[in-house]
Amino acid sequence: MGIISDLTPVYYKLARIGIVRVPGDAIAIADLQILNADGRQLCSHNPDTTLTTNEKQLLAAFVNREMAVFETATGLTEWEE
Repeated sequence: MGIISDLTPVYYKLARIGIVRVPGDAIAIADLQILNADGRQLCSHNPDTTLTTNEKQLLAAFVNREMAVFETATGLTEWEE
């Protein structure tokens, strides 16, 4: 490959998606790897988006279920101010 093709983005690969709590809301952030034609990573890109009301409700149900399982398994309770 030449210098131009080595540095030209061609593909992306989703490495992970994270959900982040921000004051009064939650956002999803993707960790994308930007790759050249040989599949070598050139850089990362982290687009984010706000969750819809329905997505927030589904996420809350999931988190509440998993925290209940965690509390039952460990005997710990969540800290509250």
